[in-house]
Amino acid sequence: AEEVCDPVAAAQDDYPYPMEIQLTFTPAELLVYNQYYATKSHADFTTSVTLGDGLPITAVAHFHGQGTINCVRKSITVELDGPRRRLMPELASDRFILISMCQDERYFGQVFGNHLLAGLGLFPSRFKHVRLRVDGVNKGVYMLIHQAERGFRDRSLGLINVMRRLYDIWDQNTEVKYVTYPDLIEEAVAYFESIGELGMYGPPETLEADLDERLELDGYLRYLGAMSFLKNGDFIDEGFFASSMEDGVERYRIMGWDTDDLLSGCHFGGANAIDDQCGVTYCTEAKVDYALLRSPAVYERYLDALAFVMEALTPELLQWTMDEVQEDLFALLSDDETAAACTEMVNQNPLAATAAGAQADISIHMDSFLEQIEARRQVLTDALAVCPVLMP
Repeated sequence: AEEVCDPVAAAQDDYPYPMEIQLTFTPAELLVYNQYYATKSHADFTTSVTLGDGLPITAVAHFHGQGTINCVRKSITVELDGPRRRLMPELASDRFILISMCQDERYFGQVFGNHLLAGLGLFPSRFKHVRLRVDGVNKGVYMLIHQAERGFRDRSLGLINVMRRLYDIWDQNTEVKYVTYPDLIEEAVAYFESIGELGMYGPPETLEADLDERLELDGYLRYLGAMSFLKNGDFIDEGFFASSMEDGVERYRIMGWDTDDLLSGCHFGGANAIDDQCGVTYCTEAKVDYALLRSPAVYERYLDALAFVMEALTPELLQWTMDEVQEDLFALLSDDETAAACTEMVNQNPLAATAAGAQADISIHMDSFLEQIEARRQVLTDALAVCPVLMP
């Protein structure tokens, strides 16, 4: 729909960003959509997308995710035909992901975690809560998010490659998300994977300098510190890494992704996690992370990074962030239809099928979430206090 241009509103970025997104289908398109939904296919299907009060835009989409493909409310990647559209402040794109947050059953933990990582400079992608409708049927609250590799590309100068680390400790292959020189893709992957090999096998006496040359080490250690502080039980394969040239050397930096396992037990019972001497890491298990065990200099640098994260993420900041998340979420969970569509929460608590019930339920979980983080802060503070005695 056309809007009258107001110069003052434009200067303040007062724009009718969509709070609701609708997918509509022709009868033939709906048959394909339903087939792919039933068979859990990641193949492309066609649809039309309405952003808020706008006009329908033809698009290609597919179901997104591996584990979450089994959810009733599935995540969806959308690519709009034509130019980029404004989706939220600081983001205009023709491609985005609608995350159902079906494993984040109160729909706030992942958004909360992303906000914290963004504040630490570890999450460049833009994101927000939205409501999704499919052919008029309310599907509840989703998170609209810019793709990780595009988040890097849109906000970087001189970017070369973007890689997603998978379970490298199990020798899973790196997932290539973007390369500047496709004919050199094998060399690019080998260089990225050499960072993990350094962590496992590099000379301990030069390991800190060797890693820092290829990896923005302080940022990576802050990321590990944040994952420990927030007790992320599954993050080894959620890190995206982007490289650029620095002083003639290709150097990677990290961004987090899929923070839907905060305050959870480490997967596989922590069988693959490193056992650090002070007990201040959590579910830390990638190849490069073994540098913490093999290099005292890297380990001490990690301790500084963990202390920095805990000082930066004050109780006041955590509460303010949670209040902002709650305000945005409750603006969408303001009617019974939307609440009832959030099936994961309703399955846990049938009283959450109304707006009032949903908001009450989520508020309780938000308060408990913050209390658990503060309990974790005390555990880590106590551990850091005795750590100098434990270190050789």
